[in-house]
Amino acid sequence: MKIRKAILLIIFVQCVLSCNRPNPTACFTVNKSTVNVGDTIIFTNCSEYDGGSTYTIWQLGDTQIVNNGENVQRVYNISKQYIITISIGGRSDGDSQSKKIIIQ
Repeated sequence: MKIRKAILLIIFVQCVLSCNRPNPTACFTVNKSTVNVGDTIIFTNCSEYDGGSTYTIWQLGDTQIVNNGENVQRVYNISKQYIITISIGGRSDGDSQSKKIIIQ
């Protein structure tokens, strides 16, 4: 009887550990389509995580990097093109998304 319970427990644990969680999907939105020098821009994290431990890293197109920020605000004082990237990770995998913004 004890052997049967042990086997059932092992099978149950294997089933739980092998459950497939969806991979995280990186996503963010920008609150403005036209951005002028000195405007405040809000980047909103709309990523979907896999339920495990997570991290979020924003690269804001210059030297500024923000760790674990859900929503990030930024003011750009130089007129040029910037590439904004959000990188996320979860229990099983990671993902990133980039968007180009032009500061006028």
